[in-house]
Amino acid sequence: MTCGTTDGEDLLAELGLLVGHDPPLLEIAASPENTFSKDPNSTLVKLRQLAEHLVRSLAAQVGLTSGREMIFADLIAAVAPRIQMDTKVVRLLHHLRVKGNDAAHELSRVF
Repeated sequence: MTCGTTDGEDLLAELGLLVGHDPPLLEIAASPENTFSKDPNSTLVKLRQLAEHLVRSLAAQVGLTSGREMIFADLIAAVAPRIQMDTKVVRLLHHLRVKGNDAAHELSRVF
């Protein structure tokens, strides 16, 4: 994805894989691209939502039916060993979770 893309067609081309496949994911994925320079807090919140949506999708694919009710931290812990998720990815997901939560609750501060 090209940072700072303002051309909607370029963004759709970059996210074209999601068109028709997962419309909510497409909407979540496009949002940080459109807001990062104007609203960093909203960008962090959207990136957290994107990460959670992806992990919930993975949970469903591996048959983790209780994933819908789990909080994001527990969901990461449940999915990671099932798909042998790299520890760096697990740390990144937790980082996005924490920073996204911080951004949602402290809108006056830029992270």
